[in-house]
Amino acid sequence: MLGTDLHKVVENAAHGDGSPDGSRLAFLRTRTIEGTALTPLFVIEVGGGAEKELAQFNSDYVGSIRWNPNGSSLALTSDIGNPAGQARKIYRVGASDGSIREFQAATKFGAVSSTVWVSSEEVIYFQAESVVGNNVSSSPSKAYRHHLKTGSVQPLFWAPVAPACADLLPGGRVIFDGMSGHQSLREYTLAGKSDPPRWLTRGDISDRQPVFSPEGDWIVFSSNRSGNLDLWAVSSQTGVVKRLTDDVAEDWDPRFSPDGRYLLWSSNRTGAFELWMANPDGSGARQVTQDGFDAENPAMTRDGRWIVYMSTNPKNPGLWRIHPDGSGAGVILGGTIQMLPEVSPDGQYVLYRSQLDRQSMTLNVVRLDDGSKEVFCTKVGRERKAVVTPGRSRWMPDGRHIIIYGPG
Repeated sequence: MLGTDLHKVVENAAHGDGSPDGSRLAFLRTRTIEGTALTPLFVIEVGGGAEKELAQFNSDYVGSIRWNPNGSSLALTSDIGNPAGQARKIYRVGASDGSIREFQAATKFGAVSSTVWVSSEEVIYFQAESVVGNNVSSSPSKAYRHHLKTGSVQPLFWAPVAPACADLLPGGRVIFDGMSGHQSLREYTLAGKSDPPRWLTRGDISDRQPVFSPEGDWIVFSSNRSGNLDLWAVSSQTGVVKRLTDDVAEDWDPRFSPDGRYLLWSSNRTGAFELWMANPDGSGARQVTQDGFDAENPAMTRDGRWIVYMSTNPKNPGLWRIHPDGSGAGVILGGTIQMLPEVSPDGQYVLYRSQLDRQSMTLNVVRLDDGSKEVFCTKVGRERKAVVTPGRSRWMPDGRHIIIYGPG
C-alpha cells in the first residue's frame, strides 16, 4: 500500500531522484574543503549497498536532479541559491561514467526550474524573467525546450510565475509550481512595544530591500510595481510613493551615501550587474564599477572615500572596494563569495555573511584596510525545520551592535 514500508535509504542527502526502473537513487551532498564548497553527485542502489560518487561540482549552487527516460543521463540545474548575477546553467551527467556537460540556460539571468525530460536528449525548463524570480520573490517566466546534444533552445510559452519544480503528466502535459510574491514594507520601532508596527506599502506587488535616508524622511526600496524591477521611494511622513529609476534593465539593492547626497545601487544595464551612482532622485546616473560579471551590495564609508561591494566574478570573487569615481578598485578579502557587506559607522570594519551550507552561515567582521585580519566570526544556524532564507545584517548606529534577520 502506498505510504507503507517507510525506511531511510541514505543519510544527509539533498535533491534526490529515483531512476526510471526504480532501482537507483541519485542525490547530492554538499561539503566544504578549505573554504571551498564542493557538491558530489552520488548514486546508491535502493535495495542497499555502498554509495558511489558519480561526479563532483565545484559549487553548492546545483540541484534539481532528474533522470532521463532511459536512465543513461541525469540533468541538474543551477540551484535557486545561486547569486543573482551568476549565469544560469544546465548540466548533463553521464550515468555510467560521470562525465559532465555544461550548457548555458536560455538567458543569462533568472533562476531555472528543475528540468523535465521529454526525450533522451531534450529537456523543458522554466526560467524567471527577473533576477528575483524563484529566489526571493515572484516573477513571470518562460518555458524553453533545450536539446542537450545540439544545444539548441526553443521558447515554448509564457507563465505568470517562475517555478522551482516542474514535471510531466500523461498526455504530454506539464505541471509546475509557483511562488506568490506579495511583499510589502513594514516599519517597527526598537524603542519599545508602545508604538505598533505600521505598513509603509501594501499591494499585489513585491516591495523589498528597504533602506532609510540619513534623515529618515524617505525609504528607498526596489519594486516590480511597474512590471519591471526599479527603485522607488516612500515618504516616512506622508506615505507618498515616487519612482527613482526607469530602465528596461533591473535596478535593485539601493543604498544612500552616509551624507545623503548620492544613491547607490546595482544594475545590469550594461549586460552584467555593476554598481551605479546617482543623485537622490535618480537623476545623473553613472556606472562606477567595471566588474564585467556581477558586482552587488554597495555600501559607502562615512567619509565618502570608499564603496565596498561583493563580486562573484569567478576570476577573483570576494569583498572589494572602489572609489566613487571608479578608481582604485581592489580586493579586501578574496577567494570566495562574501555576501551582503556592511560598513561600520566609523568606517573601520566590514561586516559580511558567508554561507557554510544550505542551513547555516557565519557572520564575519574584518578590517576595511586589512581584510585578512578577522576580528569577529559567529555561526548562525537554523534550529527549526522550516526553511528561512538568511537576510541582511546591519550595524546599529553606535557601531557596537549588529541586527540580523535570519534563521532561528
